[in-house]
Amino acid sequence: MPDIAISQTSFFGDKAAAKITPVYLVIVEQNKTVKKFLATKVDRSPTSANCIGFYYEGEADKLKEKFTEIVQKTDSSNYVEIEFPWTKVSSIQNLIYKHKQTNK
Repeated sequence: MPDIAISQTSFFGDKAAAKITPVYLVIVEQNKTVKKFLATKVDRSPTSANCIGFYYEGEADKLKEKFTEIVQKTDSSNYVEIEFPWTKVSSIQNLIYKHKQTNK
């Protein structure tokens, strides 16, 4: 009986699944100024939002278009874990969310 070579096959091919990191734009009011904080993790508690990320000083329009590039190019030493009280948080926006288009 001849030997039969069996190779492993993958349903998804050889490509590894890409990890999608959620990115949130947290708008915070500090000392009567508005600051933008890009968070890669947001944990909510009844009194505060615990965030891991970095402060962003650029324009908001550029941020929404190129946030993945900005997050990838930011040095890991710039990341901080910070707790914002809800009284200082104006908004938290998920930047990777895309609403599914419906045609009527």
